[in-house]
Amino acid sequence: MKQTLQRIVIVPKRQAVRLSRFLRWLCLLALAGNLAATLFAVFLPLVNVERLYQQPPTKEHQNVLLEPSSSNGPKAFSEQGNRWFLQLAETSPAVQLFSFHPGPSLLIPDRAFIARTLAVLTLAYGTLGPLAFFRLFDSYSKGCVFELENVRRLKHIGWWLIGTYPVMLMYELSKTFWSTATSFNISPEGKFFMGLFIFMIAAIMNEATRMNEELAETI
Repeated sequence: MKQTLQRIVIVPKRQAVRLSRFLRWLCLLALAGNLAATLFAVFLPLVNVERLYQQPPTKEHQNVLLEPSSSNGPKAFSEQGNRWFLQLAETSPAVQLFSFHPGPSLLIPDRAFIARTLAVLTLAYGTLGPLAFFRLFDSYSKGCVFELENVRRLKHIGWWLIGTYPVMLMYELSKTFWSTATSFNISPEGKFFMGLFIFMIAAIMNEATRMNEELAETI
């Protein structure tokens, strides 16, 4: 009879701790970036454009862009040069740098405050993810792997990933109130399915933690 050999790869504890510490620092950088973007969004000018020019505009485009903005566009759009804006056209608001005039806006000026508030809240929700990952990797860096607290941290990450989709969906639907755009992106986000996968990993870790505790009691 032929015996099937299974290869089991075991990561040394020191290597796992070092990797966890490195990932913990990455989480801190991501958390700092998300917090900075959220704070900047409170003060940056708003932009909700239909088209972004990735290359310097041609002479024809430049003549059009230098014309006065329509009555629905804010006065800040008549400015030229490098400026940071809070971009509202994407599924998720983002802080972006425009090296020239960003173009005609689809933002309703009278409801700019509502758009800014929703964008800041959406960006603030994004900071919860790096924070949850940091707490998990911080525990791993201390050598704590098979613990029920880490299972709960994994579930927090899963809930955050799943919650990203309804948050983005509500942000997209809110554009019907503060934007003149007619098209919206309401397709399922990949993070939603990733959150379900994290829940499966949490269930496996929960079972492994229970078996580890039973083995410790037996010994």
